[in-house]
Amino acid sequence: MLRSFVSFAAIMLLLAATFVMPPSAEARRCGEKPPETLLSLYRNSTGIYVSRFDRVEDFAVIEDEKEYSVVDIRRHFSVSGTLKGEARKFVVVEEQEYRSKDIQPEEPESEEQLPAETETPETDADTETEEEEYFGPPRLEPGDEVLIFVKNGETEGSVVLTDYRDAVKKLNPEAMAAYEQRVKELNGIFGSGKVDDAEIVAWLVRTAEDPITRWEGAYELSTAFETFEWKEKRAAIVKEKTARGEKLEDWEIEPEEGSEGDETEIDTSAYARLLTDGQKQRLLNVLLEQMPAKDGAEGEGKLRKMSEGDRILLELVARWGDDRLAVFLLEQLKANPDVPYLNSQLMEKIALVLDDQRVKDLAERYGRIYYEDSEEITDDDAEAVVMEKTDTDTPEIPETGEPAKEADADIESEGSKVKRKTYGELRAELMSAFVLQSEQVLADPERQLAAK
Repeated sequence: MLRSFVSFAAIMLLLAATFVMPPSAEARRCGEKPPETLLSLYRNSTGIYVSRFDRVEDFAVIEDEKEYSVVDIRRHFSVSGTLKGEARKFVVVEEQEYRSKDIQPEEPESEEQLPAETETPETDADTETEEEEYFGPPRLEPGDEVLIFVKNGETEGSVVLTDYRDAVKKLNPEAMAAYEQRVKELNGIFGSGKVDDAEIVAWLVRTAEDPITRWEGAYELSTAFETFEWKEKRAAIVKEKTARGEKLEDWEIEPEEGSEGDETEIDTSAYARLLTDGQKQRLLNVLLEQMPAKDGAEGEGKLRKMSEGDRILLELVARWGDDRLAVFLLEQLKANPDVPYLNSQLMEKIALVLDDQRVKDLAERYGRIYYEDSEEITDDDAEAVVMEKTDTDTPEIPETGEPAKEADADIESEGSKVKRKTYGELRAELMSAFVLQSEQVLADPERQLAAK
């Protein structure tokens, strides 16, 4: 039986991809290359089409080995709208698809011969595992409405997907209309000849303000800031090493203009420099107005699910967010105390905004144990938990993640044994200390006066 997993080109890219520069915000697709945004797809495409998927056909077998085969396929689309490039009625995309040859055991002739384990129904976990193995574009059914991005193929007149994974977007009518509008706006920016980066930044802000295209704009801007910060750090390292007369490593040398690897033609880090204070406030206000709040009576104390675009926007605006953002996130944190991963993310952003060392320390300590089993008891290989009170009645939390070097299983404190804590108890204490310290920072009269 043949099972199609990914295109042959996708596999080669995954095996060959290595990155020196930061891969992108939190490396959203772990182990893969960063996703392509609408802006990057636009730049690299010769044609963009609103289409309906018709069918896929096998064209030729390129390789046929014992474990796998590589098949040249054709995907057929009917075009209803041309947004960029040559007008077409149909688009036929050429691809090479890798197919694994799974050797399956012979099927029993009757139900009586079925092994006991085959009676177990497929679980959600089984489905998720299979989905995780697929890295290509969305699986399409005939009739699906899609936006496709293509570029010229190797043979005259042929086209291939601009990106093996992100160049096909299956969209509902509302989303399709939003993406069409964004592409038409890019046509106006790029159609004038010389591209103004300030216009692109304004476009990215508008794109991030729209909930439908929020990820596209926020991710591009977030990556721009990461690249900008990486370049600044590289420049500082180069300056120090040059002053000491040390030899520079390859990644520390700025590529010459026009050379292979040159980044000067499209330097997205410029977007970080060009984002104005007014635009930053617009993005912050969008987040404060549209980020999910607590549900009503039925879901009191719980948070509605954030979209991926909201999460990226939060990462972005936390770089310049003011105390309003910290207050908002602190409320989210207090409303949802039993989701350690979410708590860790919120605490990290609050600490970034407040810029208080005590708050940062508590967030880091929580982040080092958020994944531990709540019922597990801390031990010498994890940490000895000794809770004390400071003069301000703020719990003093010991450093986490380091083995207890001087303590045995029983720790004596003023003649009495200190009880070991579970990780759940420790997280609760860290959370309490974090919230109290954050509220104290926000209540500082000098800080409130400065914010006015």
